[in-house]
Amino acid sequence: MKPLLPVLTAPDLAQLLAGAFPDFPPDLFSIQAVLPGALHCTLRVRSSDLRPGGTIAGPTLMMIADTAAFLVILAHIGPRLDAVTTSLHMDFLRRPTAAAVFAQAELLKLGKRLAIVEVRLFHAEEGPTPPPHSACLARASVTYSLPSSWKSTD
Repeated sequence: MKPLLPVLTAPDLAQLLAGAFPDFPPDLFSIQAVLPGALHCTLRVRSSDLRPGGTIAGPTLMMIADTAAFLVILAHIGPRLDAVTTSLHMDFLRRPTAAAVFAQAELLKLGKRLAIVEVRLFHAEEGPTPPPHSACLARASVTYSLPSSWKSTD
C-alpha cells in the first residue's frame, strides 16, 4: 500500500476554511502540521465553550474532533468540501479545563467511499510533541463519506 501523502498544506487548508466558512473565526483554529496520514491543530477555547465550573463542554470537544478529522481528510484528497461526517464516537477520558485544545488526527483508512480518522485531544500546553496517552482528554473515531468523484488509490 502506498503511503498517504498530503496534497494540501496547512496554509492551503486555512485559506480553504476561510473561504468556505466566512463566519468561522479565523483565529479559532491553527494548523501546526500536515503530515503523511496525519494532522495536528489547536483550538482556542472561548468562554462560550465552557460549562459551569470551567470545563470545556462536550459539544465543543466533538466539534474539535470533527474539524480535525475533516481537515486531515481534505489535506489528503484536496479541496472537496462535500465530504460529510457519517459517524462520530467520542470517549471522554479526563476533565478538560479551560485551556486551548491540541488535536492529533490520524487517517486510519482512506478508501473510495469512506475515510476513518482517529482523533486524540490534549491540553495544548502538553503539545505539539505527542503527549503520553495518559494525558489524553478524549479520543474520537470519526467516519466520513467521501464524494463520489474522489478516486482512491486503494
